[in-house]
Amino acid sequence: MLALLNPGSGSADRARGLLQSDSRFVVREIEPGAIPDAVRAEADRGTARILICGGDGTIAAAVGAAAVNPT
Repeated sequence: MLALLNPGSGSADRARGLLQSDSRFVVREIEPGAIPDAVRAEADRGTARILICGGDGTIAAAVGAAAVNPT
C-alpha cells in the first residue's frame, strides 16, 4: 500500500521508521503542497487505498483532493 508521508510533520520520523519496517507499505515523502496532486494522480491510476501520514493540514489536503475525485 502506498503511504504518502509529510516529512515536515512532527511524527514523520517515527511514522517513516514504522512504515519502512513493514513490507506492505511503499513510503513516498511528499511536501504538504504537493499532497493534493499526488492523491489525485493516484486516484486517476485507480489506486484504491492510500495511507496519509502527517498532521491535520496534510490530512485535510488529502481528503479535499479525494472528495473532488472519487473513484
